[in-house]
Amino acid sequence: MSYCKYKNFIFKIQKKYIKFLYLKIAQTFNLLIMDKIDRYKILIRHLITSGIADNQKDLGMKLGYSNESSFSQVINGKVPTPKDFIEKLKTLLPNLNDDWLLTGKGDMLKQSLDNITNSTVVGANVSGNGNKISHNDLAGIIKLQEGYQDMLKKSQEQIDRLLSLVEKLSE
Repeated sequence: MSYCKYKNFIFKIQKKYIKFLYLKIAQTFNLLIMDKIDRYKILIRHLITSGIADNQKDLGMKLGYSNESSFSQVINGKVPTPKDFIEKLKTLLPNLNDDWLLTGKGDMLKQSLDNITNSTVVGANVSGNGNKISHNDLAGIIKLQEGYQDMLKKSQEQIDRLLSLVEKLSE
């Protein structure tokens, strides 16, 4: 490997390492700045884990996309977001916060558990202020949280691997 290629390779590794470190620090302090594509992916994960859709293809079909590629291009930012996209999403998830989806401000859902003040517990269901959380909803939330923990663990493993590579290369 020539010196220029080696230097380029090191630069790319350093750039990726710095990005991983930044993301790790941001996650740690809950300051992760997401773009619209990241928010789409979080929303899709939520819709699937909450049982609204079976998978991304099913979600696309429910939103009126006849082929998987068209929906995929929208959520990956390859084509402009259709004007009615958020309204279509809101048919599946009425309490979706438009502001969060467009700008990242606020929570993904308009009503959070903090807003349930006069709640009553009946069997396995919690209800109050127009909110109802069933046992299945709680199971979905737990599953979603476990998914986030797995992603964070994999991210940490990648960071550790990159650190070891950088250490080996700097020797």
